[in-house]
Amino acid sequence: MILQDVLDFIDEMSCIILFNHIIVQAQCFLSEDKVGMTSPG
Repeated sequence: MILQDVLDFIDEMSCIILFNHIIVQAQCFLSEDKVGMTSPG
């Protein structure tokens, strides 16, 4: 029973970490896109 709780917790944490990673990647992509647009050349 406790093992199942741990597995559920790990599953939730991995989903949260993956979601945060996607957000960070999107922010980096958007910021790079803005820099590329505003910088001359």
